[in-house]
Amino acid sequence: MGNSVNTPLDVATTLGDAARVLTVWKWIAATGKWAFYTPAQADGGAAHAAARGYDSLATINGGEGFWVNAKQAFTLQLPPGTAVTSASFRSLPSGWSLIAIDDGQTPSGFNRALSATAPSAGTIPANINTLWAWDSQSGKWYFYAPSLEASGGLSDLVRQRNYLDFGNLVLTPATGFWVNK
Repeated sequence: MGNSVNTPLDVATTLGDAARVLTVWKWIAATGKWAFYTPAQADGGAAHAAARGYDSLATINGGEGFWVNAKQAFTLQLPPGTAVTSASFRSLPSGWSLIAIDDGQTPSGFNRALSATAPSAGTIPANINTLWAWDSQSGKWYFYAPSLEASGGLSDLVRQRNYLDFGNLVLTPATGFWVNK
């Protein structure tokens, strides 16, 4: 999932229903570790997190993606705020980031939006290495790589590895997705 608005999401308030949520995880790219929350424990899982080297998760900031291990399906209401756009990730750090956007881009469009100047028509810039999104219904990953799009090999790799093809699907406001830069 993802918080695609600039307003921070309070984890305990938004995801603190133990009847619906088992755990919540957020990747912190700057430190290369996970932050953890569970409504099943009075401290939100802070002691559990500390004992395992995780951070305690209290807030999901605008533009951050996160994992929810849910007991049942439910609708998440994002806080009111201004949309986080793809262009706001132009200074994305190297390595893995779990992020969210609210400007309705395809993975290819997201990659293009990271360019400081618009690439010429037909040019596929290499602003990222790969982009991944989990599909909980199928239990499979969507996959995109600009280098493979440029070489014409993206569809073949997706088929060979049994990934899901983004095709023309857009990254929705509630979608958290992984980017490797």
